[in-house]
Amino acid sequence: MKQKPKHIFPFVGKLKDKGSVQTLPDVLIMRKGIEKHHLKRYAHQYQRDINKTFFVAFVSSPYIYVNPLVRSMVKVWLHPFRNPKKHLPDDVPSYLISESDFVDPKMLMPLKEREIKWDYFYFTIGGGDGINHKGYKVFRKTLAKLSHLQGHIIIYGKIEKFPKSELSYLKSKGLKVTAKTLKREHVQNIMRRSRFGFFPNIQDCSPRMIPECLLHNTPVLVNDDILGGWKYINDNTGRLFSQDTVTEGVDFVMDNKNFCPKKDFMSQYGFANSSRNLAKILSDHHPVFEKYEMVYFDNYKDLMKKI
Repeated sequence: MKQKPKHIFPFVGKLKDKGSVQTLPDVLIMRKGIEKHHLKRYAHQYQRDINKTFFVAFVSSPYIYVNPLVRSMVKVWLHPFRNPKKHLPDDVPSYLISESDFVDPKMLMPLKEREIKWDYFYFTIGGGDGINHKGYKVFRKTLAKLSHLQGHIIIYGKIEKFPKSELSYLKSKGLKVTAKTLKREHVQNIMRRSRFGFFPNIQDCSPRMIPECLLHNTPVLVNDDILGGWKYINDNTGRLFSQDTVTEGVDFVMDNKNFCPKKDFMSQYGFANSSRNLAKILSDHHPVFEKYEMVYFDNYKDLMKKI
């Protein structure tokens, strides 16, 4: 008997009655990191029983939704868009749910008393991803409007592709610049020791750092043109900004004393809320999901068992 191909991104579910966690059969998840040769292999291996396999796509990368092979296979889209009809097929169900919705305090360091060291932080990377995903050019354009603030700029990836001239420029503006890979606890420490997080990101479908920041009770200033993460922003969490409203946004996040970012985020998102929401959504489209209280990726099964 021919062995069934192993899923690269399987879903696990928590049973409603027994509470045990198990891998869902005949479900294949497409998300960021899936390569073209994987897609071709899936299409070939599942061609004979394509109707038995339920394909779900998390739009965690722009590559996912523009790939014609993915578009032909997906039965349900989970997306970050304000206007999904602009990006996704009209004849396939789609829902506003992102991987970043599942960020949870249990994944982070314990919340401690905040000792402020910087006015804001900005995380970016070198190369084209720094420009397209992390919005470095947008940051450069807004820098003059942030000049009165103490900023901490972190280049945490593809450092060799970040021009040395830019490093010198940032330092010349009096900014604290860190160019190295940081441990997770160091990243979170920067978040909670800043007055706000600055996110000029653009092609970022699932910006996990935004909810991580909110869960440290740090408000955020987020580019209004970002693909995902815009839905987390309200008067309790921060502001969306354009080039014309940067100053207004900075004043709001610096002066507001009544922020409750963590409480607001956890009222709608977090692992428990989001995994239950996902199970409910998918149960409307395939009977295999009906007996599960929660569903999410396999590598979160230990967390699922604890909830």
